[in-house]
Amino acid sequence: MAKVDFPIETVLEIFMEAAEIAMKKVHLNIQQDIKKMLNLGGPGPPSAVGRPPHKQSGNLSRSWQYGGLTIRRGRADMTGVYKQARVGSAADYAAALEYGYPPRNLKARPYIRPVVRSKKKHKLGDKIFAKEFKKAAKQRANQLIRSTI
Repeated sequence: MAKVDFPIETVLEIFMEAAEIAMKKVHLNIQQDIKKMLNLGGPGPPSAVGRPPHKQSGNLSRSWQYGGLTIRRGRADMTGVYKQARVGSAADYAAALEYGYPPRNLKARPYIRPVVRSKKKHKLGDKIFAKEFKKAAKQRANQLIRSTI
């Protein structure tokens, strides 16, 4: 009889490694698509209400950044700890364009929500995570095989 030890810690490490890579790839993909959305039209007159804002100077597009992974505490899950990735804009008017700004009679010109909805609809996160998990598991299995030979 052959005995093979495969500690659960290894599976969890593979899972976390794949999750971190997938989170980064999804968020970078979202950032890239937001920038593409902001490079349509313009310069010139404002875009139609409900449509993404036309590019004027390019500052809004350039202001979008990937914020990296951070560890958060207090979420109601098994461990109380979770990782979070963020993509955001440093431009102070980014939210006003996305959601509108009634004091200045600025109507919403969404460019973030359509991108995020599209990613959710096409299950981009699930697809990237599955691919990264398979890749990480295969690499770890190969390492284990090499170390036992």
